[in-house]
Amino acid sequence: MALKKPTVLMSIAAVLCLLVLTACSKADASGESSGTGAKGKTVQIETASKTDDSGSAAGKAEPDYSAMFTERDMRTSWSAGSATKILLEGEKIRTKGGGLSVSGSTAVIESGGTYYISGTLADGQIIVDVSDKEKIQLVLDGAHITCSCSACILIKRADKVFVTLADGSENDLSDTGDEYLQSDESMNVDAVVFSKSDLVFNGTGSLTVEAGYHDAIVSKDDLKFTGGTYEINAADKGIVGKDSLRIRDGSFSIVSEDDALVSNNDEKAGKGYIYAEGGDFSITTGDGAVRAAGAVVIRGGKIDILQSYEGLEGHTIDIEGGTVSIVSADDGFNASTDTPGVGGNEVETSCYIRLAGGSVYVNAGGDGLDSNGTILMEGGCLIVDGPENDGNSALDTGTDIVIRGGTVLAAGSAGQAKAPSEESTQNSVFYLSSHIIPGGTEVELVRAGREAVCSFTPSKNWSCLILSDPGIKEGAYTLRAGDEQIRLEVSSAVTSAGGAGK
Repeated sequence: MALKKPTVLMSIAAVLCLLVLTACSKADASGESSGTGAKGKTVQIETASKTDDSGSAAGKAEPDYSAMFTERDMRTSWSAGSATKILLEGEKIRTKGGGLSVSGSTAVIESGGTYYISGTLADGQIIVDVSDKEKIQLVLDGAHITCSCSACILIKRADKVFVTLADGSENDLSDTGDEYLQSDESMNVDAVVFSKSDLVFNGTGSLTVEAGYHDAIVSKDDLKFTGGTYEINAADKGIVGKDSLRIRDGSFSIVSEDDALVSNNDEKAGKGYIYAEGGDFSITTGDGAVRAAGAVVIRGGKIDILQSYEGLEGHTIDIEGGTVSIVSADDGFNASTDTPGVGGNEVETSCYIRLAGGSVYVNAGGDGLDSNGTILMEGGCLIVDGPENDGNSALDTGTDIVIRGGTVLAAGSAGQAKAPSEESTQNSVFYLSSHIIPGGTEVELVRAGREAVCSFTPSKNWSCLILSDPGIKEGAYTLRAGDEQIRLEVSSAVTSAGGAGK
């Protein structure tokens, strides 16, 4: 698949998570509490919704994460006795039970209930068109559907649709045409699975989606995944939940020319967010790997971004758990309003990047973390590798870098380097080298008479270093970078050495 934007392929991708965990384990070995030198100030992070001049919400309000999934979202059971059977037989469809109509190779589900789908359908379609108060369960059990002119599964109307991948089943959906014919122009169908209603995928089977024309899976409402194995190949976007995209569990392999995981409602407050508390992702994309108009919240799971233009993008980004590794041609993280004409390091105080847990590794061609507001480190482990050009930096903010906990090991260029704020409550070392330190050089911060407090080996050339860890206390230290040894005296929240950054 030809990718549209500059990309970076890294042979080390398979060991990124191991690198993160090893470095963080080494950095946290002291087990001591946060450092001294706090100013005692509180950094405010705005989470209220933004409005435009007309007063309409811009989709930036903090969503309520207390009830992301219902019991029904996770229920995979179904009754074979009461389910309507949809048996796919080449160019025709045979049914057992009621609630639907069939015309040629198209089945239209017209009543709420459970529908079992199995077999092979050549150039056909399953359509759901029921009352907006009715729920539908589609059980895919060895279902193989191709369609040349529209979505393989098209959900026009329903209260909620559950797609259950039957135990041990292998299912695949693919479009085979160059464009979609629009029978209803108001819908603008543009995905192999397209829904106007809430859509949930669950089960323990597998689903392969080949989207040769446009997107793979799209819901114009909420889209959830609570289980299953998915292989997605898309000519445009991979998985899109307009109002929200929520992941509780599942295994995902996504290759997309455009964004991989998307939530793009920028018109309603509290919408347009991506939430993950589990799941295992392998993502290769020509644009954004995870892109939300509102919030991105990661509380668990594993996200391995092997190739991207930008990694995680949102108005706000919260990492509270899990493992994230990113290879990006541009920024690894980007928190902004994504407003046309707004770029660089514009100050937008409602934007922030917050790390409170988990392990994050970023290998960036642009900024490692770029927030038009604040970068706040409260816990977990962050390793940033790059950039190498002076137009970017490992940590870039419109306001402040505030460190209150966790471990930060960040190396990059010095041209736009910015030190952590004195409002930080955990000690940091900020070092600007007078020359380029080659990649592969081990870096250690050693307290006098003790072992290294933290260490790591950047893979790329660097001239700026930010180190922070609970084990960095007041006292004398030596910063070692290859043959270089720099003496430091830590006496406040931020200890600077070398040249002066921004």
